[in-house]
Amino acid sequence: GAAGAREPYTVCDLDATPHTKLASLNLGELDLVRVALQGRRETLLGEAEATVTHGGRLEGFAVYFELRDGAARLTTAPRCYAGTTPCAASWTQALFHVDAAPVVAAGDVVHLK
Repeated sequence: GAAGAREPYTVCDLDATPHTKLASLNLGELDLVRVALQGRRETLLGEAEATVTHGGRLEGFAVYFELRDGAARLTTAPRCYAGTTPCAASWTQALFHVDAAPVVAAGDVVHLK
C-alpha cells in the first residue's frame, strides 16, 4: 500500500534527532534555476524506489540536497550521512511525517513520489 506524507513538515537536525535509517532514496537531478523561476508554486522533486535495509516503523522521511558543480560538492545532509562531502552546517533538513507510519521489513520496497 501507499503511505502519504503531508505538510506541515518540520525542519530538523538529523544529527541531533534519534532515528534509524530504513532506506536511502535518490530523487535524481533538480534544476534549481527552473525551480527559482517558478516562484512559490509546488515543486515536484521526483520519484524514487528503494529496498528497505533495516526494518522498522516508517514515521517520516527527510529531504536534503547535494549541490554539484563539476567535481565540487556541497551537501545539506546530516553529518552522519555526508561522509567526506563538505556540509553546509547552517542548512537543515525537511522532515515529512508519514501519517500511516507503516511497519516495513528489510527487503520491502518503498516508493516515494
